[in-house]
Amino acid sequence: MATSQRSALSPVVEHIRAHPRLAMLGASHGALFLYVILRSIYQNYARWRNLGKGGLPANPLGWMIQWLFRPLGLHDMISLWPYSYPPYTSLHGAAAKRSYLKRPLPTRDEARPLVSEMWIAPQRQESGSAPVEEGVHEAQRRLLDELVADSKSLRIGTSRQEARGPALWLAEGLQPPKWARWTRGECAHVHLDSDWSGHVSLSPADAAEVVSKGWGQRHMLSQWFHIGFTFIYAPRTKEQMDVHDKAKADTRKNKARNIYARDIVNTTRLHGADPKLNAKLATAISNARSTGMSKQSMEAALQRGQGKTADGKPFEPLLVEAMFPGTKPVAMMVEGDFENKALALQEIRLMLKKGGARETPALYAFKRRGRVVLDRRIHEDDDAIIDEAMEVEGCLDINHDDKDRLVIDTEPEALKDMESMLVHHLGVGLEKVETVWHPNEDTTVEDLGEEQQQEIEALAEKLEDFPGVQKVWTNVNEEALRYPFRIV
Repeated sequence: MATSQRSALSPVVEHIRAHPRLAMLGASHGALFLYVILRSIYQNYARWRNLGKGGLPANPLGWMIQWLFRPLGLHDMISLWPYSYPPYTSLHGAAAKRSYLKRPLPTRDEARPLVSEMWIAPQRQESGSAPVEEGVHEAQRRLLDELVADSKSLRIGTSRQEARGPALWLAEGLQPPKWARWTRGECAHVHLDSDWSGHVSLSPADAAEVVSKGWGQRHMLSQWFHIGFTFIYAPRTKEQMDVHDKAKADTRKNKARNIYARDIVNTTRLHGADPKLNAKLATAISNARSTGMSKQSMEAALQRGQGKTADGKPFEPLLVEAMFPGTKPVAMMVEGDFENKALALQEIRLMLKKGGARETPALYAFKRRGRVVLDRRIHEDDDAIIDEAMEVEGCLDINHDDKDRLVIDTEPEALKDMESMLVHHLGVGLEKVETVWHPNEDTTVEDLGEEQQQEIEALAEKLEDFPGVQKVWTNVNEEALRYPFRIV
């Protein structure tokens, strides 16, 4: 065999001997070509290393791994069609079309930065389109702490996806939805040690909003884990950071205004519309003013508490009963006061239908109760209060809520007697005095599927935002309705 190989190479050897200059020229060209190839590979590797550490090992092995996975990626990372493509959104179920944003995002005021498109991971900005203003990075560092401070469902830990750096995680004991289980509870992280960009898990609807308004783009492999995994561009200006801060502040103010408006309505109903004779009303009005609520809105709440419209006409009370189907059907009650009862009923029925529920008798799942919530800051001796409260005729139940406040439930007709005893006899401060629809013990729903939880929460939020609706009640145990993936 060796003899045959030598005979096959003989013509080549003879040709080289006959033309030595041509052979040297070919060898030099081959060496130059090899040098260009190796140099190109090294430069590509060096550029990849310059992106910073994250996820894959920062060595030749990590570089080769990401090249192996690159053919699996969707390389157009700003197209919107993947967010409505059923095979990519099926994991999200009904939540695929749901937005958790309180309002549409503004359009980003500068061109998209250059983001690494040649490599799968780490995904980083290779250049920013504007210099970073002073104070922006400090604001980003505070952001995670502020988000955790505002939520009992989040905590800060080290990013598992990046293997370094800070990340937002679900609080211990909370299970992520099915579409986010690959993260094992990691919701978002920031690349503080490189380009200051970040990744966040969003619903497909919110991811489409972020991409379309120029605030980020998809991860190249997001279709393989969940399509809402989104790369967020690093903010460069205080105005860009203010998009979050302003939205968060507006959300807080609007939420507080709604709470205080309902407090004004409830206290007016119970104790009259004169703040001089109704201390709780005076406090509710003062709190409402602190949130910037307009005088017109406060007057409207006072009128509503008296059962009148802004024009002095009587409101029409409405209680709509409904059922939400599923493996465990959920009873719902929508309670409110409206200027036009027939029109409101028509709108509520339409919202129920679009949300997957139907109007049907559900009152059997609830019972009417009075409820008093004590102010934890004003009292300390719960035992003495409990002893006195149990002596009031009509007292049904006494518990502590998740804020360690004492909550006393009564028969509806005993509510004023309980309030009078607590305030005038014991001198106890109260946070809430109201009537509620409490689910019966034998009809309370304890556990729901993830998709059904999300659908019920979405419907309840839309109903409570409808003008005139005071409260949406369900017979679901409160502990079963905790939604850590809500983005403010």
